[in-house]
Amino acid sequence: MTQLFRPSSVNSAYGMSWWLRGGAFQTNPAMGAPGIGGGDAATRAASADWLPRDLVMAAGAGKQRLYLIPSQELVIVRMGPVRGGRAFADVEFLAALLR
Repeated sequence: MTQLFRPSSVNSAYGMSWWLRGGAFQTNPAMGAPGIGGGDAATRAASADWLPRDLVMAAGAGKQRLYLIPSQELVIVRMGPVRGGRAFADVEFLAALLR
């Protein structure tokens, strides 16, 4: 299981089928695109004190999400519409839950 959450040599924000802490705040992590509000906002959010270090995320169509936080024994599922789901922001969602 630990291999799933190790950064890959190609993209340090990606493990094996899981986005790691930094990748959770990018608008299109597979493309390395900046996060909501620009690259600085994504960088600040990824290093925020309130964000658990062991957060990982699986991303689906329509911004559907599966977040795991093993240290808190927490699984968070965000279901959303496949069409029109682009307005969702990981930063705002996780801040509302975890701050």
